[in-house]
Amino acid sequence: MRLKRTLSLLGVLAIGGLAITLQLYCSDTAAPGLEEGDGAVGDGGGGGQKCANSAQCSKGYECVKNVCQPGKGDGGTHTCQSKLECEEGFDCIQGQCKPEGDPDGAHPGDGGGDTAEFDGGKACTQDSDCGSGRRCDKTTWMCVDLFRPSIEVEPELLDFGAVHYGECPAKELQVKNAGDADLQVLGIDFGTGTNPDPAHPRFTKTVSGNIPAKLEPDEYLTVTVTYCQDDAQADSGELQITSDDTKKPNVKVPMVSNYKGDPEFQIVKYAPPDPPEQLWPKVGVSQYTVDLGNIDPGKNVTVEATIMNASTGDAILALTNPLLTKISSGANVFSHKFTDPINGGAEVTAPIYLNPGDVVNAAITYTCSEMNFDDKANLTITTNDGDINDDNTADDGKAILFLKARCGYVGPKIEVSRTLVDFGDVQITTSKTEKVTIANSGKDNLVISEARLQNAGTDFTFSPDPLPSVINASGNVELSLTYAPNDQADLGAASNAYLITSNDGFNNTNITIDLKARATDPTISVNPASIAFGNVFVGVQTQPTKVSVQNAGIGPLSISSVALTAGSSTDFVLGTLPAFPVVLQTNDKIEFDVSFGPTAVTDRQGAVSIKNSDVKSAGEVLVPLTGTGLECCPAKAHAIGVCNGVGCDYSCEPSYWDTNGDLQQLVSNGCDYGPCSTTNGGIEVCDGVDNDCNGTKDDGQIDQMCPPQPHTTFACDSVAKVCKVASCEQTWFNVNGTVGDGCECQQDTNDQQGKGNACDAAQDLGSFFDTEKRTVTGAGNLVGQTDEDWYTFEVKDNPTGDNSAGTDNWFTKVVMTVNPNNAFTFTVLQDSCSAPTESCINGGTGSPANVFEKKMDFSDWAGGKLGEAPCKGVDAASSTDGQNFCHNDTHRYYVRVSRAGGAPYTCDSYQITVTIGR
Repeated sequence: MRLKRTLSLLGVLAIGGLAITLQLYCSDTAAPGLEEGDGAVGDGGGGGQKCANSAQCSKGYECVKNVCQPGKGDGGTHTCQSKLECEEGFDCIQGQCKPEGDPDGAHPGDGGGDTAEFDGGKACTQDSDCGSGRRCDKTTWMCVDLFRPSIEVEPELLDFGAVHYGECPAKELQVKNAGDADLQVLGIDFGTGTNPDPAHPRFTKTVSGNIPAKLEPDEYLTVTVTYCQDDAQADSGELQITSDDTKKPNVKVPMVSNYKGDPEFQIVKYAPPDPPEQLWPKVGVSQYTVDLGNIDPGKNVTVEATIMNASTGDAILALTNPLLTKISSGANVFSHKFTDPINGGAEVTAPIYLNPGDVVNAAITYTCSEMNFDDKANLTITTNDGDINDDNTADDGKAILFLKARCGYVGPKIEVSRTLVDFGDVQITTSKTEKVTIANSGKDNLVISEARLQNAGTDFTFSPDPLPSVINASGNVELSLTYAPNDQADLGAASNAYLITSNDGFNNTNITIDLKARATDPTISVNPASIAFGNVFVGVQTQPTKVSVQNAGIGPLSISSVALTAGSSTDFVLGTLPAFPVVLQTNDKIEFDVSFGPTAVTDRQGAVSIKNSDVKSAGEVLVPLTGTGLECCPAKAHAIGVCNGVGCDYSCEPSYWDTNGDLQQLVSNGCDYGPCSTTNGGIEVCDGVDNDCNGTKDDGQIDQMCPPQPHTTFACDSVAKVCKVASCEQTWFNVNGTVGDGCECQQDTNDQQGKGNACDAAQDLGSFFDTEKRTVTGAGNLVGQTDEDWYTFEVKDNPTGDNSAGTDNWFTKVVMTVNPNNAFTFTVLQDSCSAPTESCINGGTGSPANVFEKKMDFSDWAGGKLGEAPCKGVDAASSTDGQNFCHNDTHRYYVRVSRAGGAPYTCDSYQITVTIGR
């Protein structure tokens, strides 16, 4: 049977009156109904089975309240409501199945007919059939008196179905008065035999009211019946209800339980959350063996066998009468007990009832007190599984656990020096052998019944073949295992196993020595294959030549050494060698250097030996080496050569120099410059002399040859043998023409900004009324021989105001207020850059000059009406004799500042001051 229950819930395991909670695996219980095994047709139809009519019951039984019950022995008389409920040849007459044509049957087939029981009762289909004072009872279809009680019980059968051990389901029924007069319920009790053990009743009840009870029409009371399953049997009984209903004074309600399927005894491997694994029963195996092994005297061991009810239905598995029988003689003891694996191994006692999916452990203990090599016992457990070994043949349901153990036994014992032989990497066309010692550490002869490779025809072999069949106590045999891959087809991982079967008395009868290896084909690749150093000066060592050694094959390549071969010239030198051995995986490589340093003028030969594991190279690769030594110090012009053991060191003869730097090269023109003696300590100065004897005069750093000055770039004039200013920083000028201070003069701000260098770009000093009495200034310097600065300003007049005042306040004066060494002068233009130079009026010193003055705030009649102080009117018509007009004397002036002729060229600054009004 297959275990299919997966929903886990808690059940109760009761053993000897002790309740223990167990883990159950259960499914939903099917609703009551007519199924095979529930009393339906084809299930025997015996007593207690469910039915729909008496035809579904066995001979001698009738269907009463939907349950087959023993008949009255009249050869087929059963209660009925229609002919369909009667057997063939019978009809339903007066509520019973009677032979067809019975004279009592007034209405065959409808349950009719008069009966003396009801005082001349009459069959009916409706009330009008009964006459005055009577009615038609729709239950019996008989005429009855009006106003009488009628008991009705629903349901007519209490079917508890399959109930798991320890469960107590409850069902309800109603006792109703279906009549039209009060009904007296006189008693509600269980029938005889319902509870065979009154101290532990299986069926119990509670009633919703007191008994006896009076029920008015349509009134009812509720009876709750509880059924508790306490064994592995299906139970039945009846509930009897007595009342004053004269027609049905005693109503019996059958109570039944039943199971689907059969109990299934299994011994399983139980390791939640993994599903149980069946260990026994197995076809052809009559008993289950529990091997407790071999233990030392004075000790004991316990082994558990887990028993499970693997029923696929609802049947309970009963375990009763466990009997342990010792087969062997001696003082050693087998004992047992049952434990609950769900509740921490608590002990339980038989009888034991297991719901489907429940488990219990049979714990077997073996106590060793004296040496015995073959202790045996049987534990027999009686069950209600009618086919304990699942061979489809009914048996006695007894499960036998065969127990065996040993006490202090020392028989043959096989031991191997290792159970895994890893050959590692083995190159194809080669082989590798490993040794394994097989020993007998026991006290009896070890008999080898089989020794072989698990897979024949591989690249693994062994010797001796065959292995000796007997190894004496304390003896041993050396086993040689060989792996020999043949070709490219074998490349990659390989595995096998060497299997040994023996009579080892320690339960180690089968030994497996696992074999694994990897077939490889490493290939050594060396580059370059040879090295020719050519001609090399004696005492000079060449730059290293790199030699690469790579694994171009499959599998590891071992490089055991790299060295010069015997007889190789010691002028060849190896360098940057790694520590050996080196293992190169596929495509890995190492590099080392080879150099040549000849010690004599002669040809040299040698070779590098590379020892490796590539069998295709016969274990060695040679790299030939050649080179020729040349003279160390050949003659060079004006040079002296000294050989230092590494090469030749050349130096120049006194007063000769190597100007092109090729003196130490193989091809050189020697010391090509001279004679020359250094001066000034070999540091170049601007003096027209090659101070450092490098072949070029005055080629030193300019900052060393010419002391640097701010804002100045110098150059050396090798002809004049002096330093000179090559250029000035922008806005700076060498005004004084000397070299010592460089570009010492910075032009004024206007020049730096590119302003005021021409009349049409003159610096504007402002616009002023002649009444403001203002003073403004302009200042700067002139750098460069043609540099000049321009300024402009406007003096505005108000003739109307002058006329009102009677005088003109117009006065303008320009003075060179700062003029070092009288090196500066200025000229003034009026109203236009193209106007002629303006001259002073009345009192000015003229232009060019250090003072320019022009005014109208004076009177000079002698000069012919010069000045406008006083003035009157703005024209001839409005003037008076003796006064000038009040002219509009508004003018703009342009002042040009330049260097005075013959004046020294300096960086001095000037200042002009303009005065308006006074």
